[in-house]
Parts: sequence; structure tokens; C-alpha cells
Amino acid sequence: MPDDLSVVNETPDKLVDAAFVMAESGDIPSAIRIMEAACRLDDANKEVQEMLAQLYLEGDRPDDAVKAAQKAVDLDDQWPEAALTLARAHLACRALQEALRAFHICMELLAGSGSPLMSKDIEQEMAECEALQQRVWVQRIGGLPLKVYQAIGSRRGPGCVVWESGLALAEYLSQHCGRQWLHGRNCIELGAGTGIVGICAALLGAKVTLTDTASCLPLLKQNVEGHRNGIHCAGGHAELQILDWSETEDWTSNELQGYDVIFGADLVYNRTGVLQLLPAMQRLLKALPDVAVMLGHCSRHADVDDALMSGLKELGLALHRVAASQQDPRVSVYIHSPAGFLKQEVTDQKMCIQTM
Repeated sequence: MPDDLSVVNETPDKLVDAAFVMAESGDIPSAIRIMEAACRLDDANKEVQEMLAQLYLEGDRPDDAVKAAQKAVDLDDQWPEAALTLARAHLACRALQEALRAFHICMELLAGSGSPLMSKDIEQEMAECEALQQRVWVQRIGGLPLKVYQAIGSRRGPGCVVWESGLALAEYLSQHCGRQWLHGRNCIELGAGTGIVGICAALLGAKVTLTDTASCLPLLKQNVEGHRNGIHCAGGHAELQILDWSETEDWTSNELQGYDVIFGADLVYNRTGVLQLLPAMQRLLKALPDVAVMLGHCSRHADVDDALMSGLKELGLALHRVAASQQDPRVSVYIHSPAGFLKQEVTDQKMCIQTM
């Protein structure tokens, strides 16, 4: 192992060469130490940051690999090699959603870039990551036959991605409410996105109308159609409807009648979203005075949270926090339940959400 004085007195290029020699000899800890010294001398060098991330991965230090790879991406967000290393670092940390996002961005950057990276190999890595993600989701929701497609990438909207709020609410439905409570319930999901909540409820026997804006419907339709057989076998039903919160005056009372439960997950992330949601919710609650409301919400900004919760309270909702995500401490499940509507006891099953 080289001594500290020899490391201090070298140039960044020589340190990089020395780190490679150490790595090839199998001395990964020394290679990391030398590459860290190179980074301190040339902190704005994207190649050095990316090489350090790779060494961290070799040294079984995935958290440090994520930090170094992210620094390389920050220095050049158009460099596919850095995106790929970041994806692999997230995967090593089992941060599967972040890994998939980085893999997709890498593939976007590869198109026409002339990079030596092999897209087919990366597609295989990405497919394996997606398969692992699906297995994790199925495990969380009690083994339901779920396979939800996403449209991840730098040019995709938030409605095309599965967020932890949706997973937490889906898990709560499957592990806490269950088939016995949901079977035959008429439900409507606002801002369904990929449809993970509504599809989960339908697989438990509920009759669900999944709603979102027109731009989200193609992916939502693909996911619903992929579960038709499972939903049918469960005695459930799923249908789609375009529902734009900014056009509540177009909703007729007949369209809103008959629902027992309103679902919503990650419905807002800024004050503009709150201002659009509240009138829509008001119209729904007027038509459905005895409806139960089940929400998954991620607390990102205090002012947004305050505006949302105070606004819903003014509409007459008495929301109770019933579960918290163990995957993301910002995410909770809230329920408004008319008297006697929800009487389920908390289960003893191991969950990725903690019931309150």
C-alpha cells in the first residue's frame, strides 16, 4: 500500500494511474484511497468521480458509490456512462426505482451518442432490475398477481411512475382491509397514474373506476388490460374514465353516484395541485356524503401539506393517519371513514408500512 506522503505529492493523473494498478492487483481498498485523493485534487473531473464510484462498487460500498456517481452525473448529465454507473450503484443499494430511472436515462442518452456502451447488455440489466422490482411489489401486497408497467425517463411525467404513496396505500388495502372488506365495494380512484392502487383493489374484488387525465390513459389502460383475467377471477371490475380536476363543472351528478370509497395516492406535490384538487373533492363529497376516503400522501413541503390537510378538513373530512411507510418516512396513509364504515382490526402480518 502506498504511503500517505506519496499520495499527497502526486498529480491527479498519476494518482488515477496508480489506482488502476492497485485495482488490477486486487487491492481495492488502496485503489479507493488513491482515487479519493485524486478526487480531492480535481473535484470537478467527471471521469475521476465515475471511476471512484466503480471502485466503491468493487469494494462493496454502494452508498458511497451512489454519491460519487451522482456527482459525475451532476458534472455532466448528458454522459451515459455516469448514468449507467449511478444505476448500478442504486441497484446495489436495492433502491430499485432509482436504479430503473437511471437505467432509462442512460438508454435515452445512448441513442445517437456514439458511446461504446452496449445497449443490449444494459437492456438486460434493466429488465432484471424491473423483474426484481415487480417481485418486491408482489411481496408487499400479499402475493396478488400484479405486474405494473411504468414509463420512466427524463421526458416522462409523474403520472407514469409508481410512487411510494401508491405502494403504501395498495399494501394497506391488501394487508389490512383485505378481500373480505373490499369485495363488491364500488370505488373511484383519483389521479390513478399507473393504476397500482385501483388494480390492487380490483384484484381484491372491488369494482373500481380508475380516473386520470387523457395523457395518462394509454399507460393506465395497458396496465388494467394486463390484469383483466385476474380481476375477473377475483370477482372485481375495473374501468377507465377521463377526469380532469380543472373541469369539474362538466361532471354530472349521475356520473358521481354510487361510490363507497374514494382512493388517491400522491395526488398533489405543489400548491397549484391543491387548488385544483379541493374543488374536485368538494364536488365528489357533495354527491357522495357517506363515502370513505383513503389517501396515500408524501410530505414534501410543509406549506403544501398544510394547504391540503386544512382544505380537506374544511370540506368535512376527518382524516386519520393509520399507517406510515417504512420505505420512505415522508409517506403515510390517511383514512376518512363515516361512523362504522371501517371496523377492521390491525393485522399481525409483517408489512413495509407501519400501522398506527
